[in-house]
Amino acid sequence: MVLWVVAVVTWRSALEADFVFDDVVRIVGEERLIVAPWDSWDALVCGQRPLVQLTLGLNHSLGGLDPRGYHAFNVLVHATAAVAAFAAVLCCIRRLQARRAIELPESAAFSCAFSIALLWSLHPLQTAAATYVIQRAESMAGLFTLAAVVGLCCAARAVRAQPRRARAAAWGVATFVCCVLAIAAKPTAAAAPAILLAIDAFVVAGSLRAALRERWPLHVALWSTTLALVPLGVVRGVLAGGAGNAGAGLRVAGTTPLHYASMQVRAVGLYMGEVACPWLMSIDHGPEELSAPWTAAVGGTTVVAVVLLSAFAFVRGRWWGVIPVFFALALAPASSFVPLADVAADHRMYLPLLAVVAAAVAACAAAWNRARRHGDAAARRARLAMTAILLVLVACESFATSVRNRAYADPLVLWDEVIERRPSHVRARVNRAAILMQRGRDEEAQRDLDVAGELRPQDPLLRLDWAVLELRRGHADAALELLTLVEPALRNSATLHGAIGESLRLLGRPCAAAASFRRAADLAPGQPRWRVLEESSRSDCGADGAAQDPPAEGPGR
Repeated sequence: MVLWVVAVVTWRSALEADFVFDDVVRIVGEERLIVAPWDSWDALVCGQRPLVQLTLGLNHSLGGLDPRGYHAFNVLVHATAAVAAFAAVLCCIRRLQARRAIELPESAAFSCAFSIALLWSLHPLQTAAATYVIQRAESMAGLFTLAAVVGLCCAARAVRAQPRRARAAAWGVATFVCCVLAIAAKPTAAAAPAILLAIDAFVVAGSLRAALRERWPLHVALWSTTLALVPLGVVRGVLAGGAGNAGAGLRVAGTTPLHYASMQVRAVGLYMGEVACPWLMSIDHGPEELSAPWTAAVGGTTVVAVVLLSAFAFVRGRWWGVIPVFFALALAPASSFVPLADVAADHRMYLPLLAVVAAAVAACAAAWNRARRHGDAAARRARLAMTAILLVLVACESFATSVRNRAYADPLVLWDEVIERRPSHVRARVNRAAILMQRGRDEEAQRDLDVAGELRPQDPLLRLDWAVLELRRGHADAALELLTLVEPALRNSATLHGAIGESLRLLGRPCAAAASFRRAADLAPGQPRWRVLEESSRSDCGADGAAQDPPAEGPGR
């Protein structure tokens, strides 16, 4: 309870955050899909994350598009995941104690599990999943994966206590359900069965052979949960070569699997740098940020260390091999040889960060054990030193997390940060321009769009923002020409259809404008402006719809 309360109190600043980046597209822009996703299978599996869609629908039904409710849900999920992390680590330590694989008093085991969960939950790197609303997929998948670890340990404990096989079966079913829910939150959680098998082999049973001998039916059932990827469309997305939200793809423009793999080594280096230096975080990383030589050095060292330590621990039967294996398996689905649209994203470190923290705490516990052999006085000094370090780290993490959450409260700050580091980042320029336009700072927005236009003039969102600015200047013909060009790419954008409606209305075509406003209102039912404009246009068109628009002329045709 203390851990849960501390996490909630530390993350309370996230409640002031706004919708940012993909939140605007996936929640505000696709509002029609989250109003009641349970009414339609197509809406439910939108983005291959049905569980996330359900929670967004719940948030919308309770508070519309008020971001506070969405952030409150994220904070509660993350705080609960911290408790699940504590329970999972404690269960693993007790299994190791039962096998006499480690010598650690019960109080020390509790302290280690608590320290790991506390440091993991408060790290500012977790804002990428806990504050960024749409990335609740990562924290929800992490929560259910950690719950599955607890279920596995409890199933192993119950089966050894005769005659409690029924209880072991119940825990096995609970573990299976947690794996399914994790995949339903995010398909990359398909790595959960492999993670559970590794934990069983290194921690619970002591070897892969013993784990399979004692619990092979359970592991077969857990691996069968990956079949959920088929109805979610992930397999179809891979075979079709899609990318980004459509799932992992076999190709991404401008790269190859081998080149992508080398970029992911650098991405691992960036992630490890962010663990120690949170100011390296970014709402949107680009390939340019991975060009620094230190990312290759740190990433290469980390990958080599993970491979060597995992192999050595597996061959020698050392329990601590679970830490590098957990890190690799948790990160692999999102950082693999199969290219994804974004080469790096901070939220991918949500679960892998737990392995990094666990490695640090395990090293401290080993040092304390060595100090115990030199007497009680040495053990007491080591305990005091480690407690002081823990308190300092918690204070630093809490401060850094609150600072990062304040940046999420003003999305303009996040994009200023990206552009300051990478002035040629097109997506950052376009997103900052959209925010500036919302705040009436059109001249500044135009400068951002001009820079982005020189780099990527065919970008549909860039053209949409250009069209809106033209519309505000009264150039309806030019705006409609641009909007017509981007309509195939942004046909589900309420902003697009609303802008088309306003252009048509200025051009004296109220009947066609009413149809565009109706489309915008259908796409964004929570924004009454489009419905009001539709009714106004219909009144200009004629009560019976008999009035006809004049023929279109010029570039707007």
